[in-house]
Amino acid sequence: MLIRQVTPLSPKGFSATPMDLEVKEGRISRLGQNLDNPEGLKEYSFQNALISRGWVDLHVHVYFGATDISIRPEQAGLRTGVTTLVDCG
Repeated sequence: MLIRQVTPLSPKGFSATPMDLEVKEGRISRLGQNLDNPEGLKEYSFQNALISRGWVDLHVHVYFGATDISIRPEQAGLRTGVTTLVDCG
């Protein structure tokens, strides 16, 4: 897949220039401006959007299965960009 016109956010900050991001087999394979697409990968345009690696939430209370209002861990994380959770009980 080719994600176009996103602003990469990294621990060093963010790029002021929109970039294209190519993903193959679940990994970033290329990052640059105006990438070509000779393989005809599916393209998505997210102009003015930030893109980053997964976020970490060091303090959540998921309690899955413990109460009537409990939720699954993936509901607390992935929908909001969090890929690592620490359930504090």
